[in-house]
Amino acid sequence: MDNAKNDLYYIRKLREDLTFIVAHGKLEMAEYEGNADEEYYMHLDDFHKLKMPMSPSEMKQIADKGFPFLQTMYSISEEICEKFIADIKKKRL
Repeated sequence: MDNAKNDLYYIRKLREDLTFIVAHGKLEMAEYEGNADEEYYMHLDDFHKLKMPMSPSEMKQIADKGFPFLQTMYSISEEICEKFIADIKKKRL
């Protein structure tokens, strides 16, 4: 998780076999007893709960690609991230 600090994260919610983006924020990590390899606390900074979740079909339409929704975590390109942020700021906050 060395690269995770200050990365933008999207919080997903599973519901009836569908995944929705319901919030986003930047990751802030803390060390466990001063040891950087023992991270135990992750705080989302600049956290925003969306007024209207982003559905899987909306994610695909905005990004013009599919996503591995069955995985717990996956990365997206900076370009797609910027598209998501623009959509979130325009329609969902």
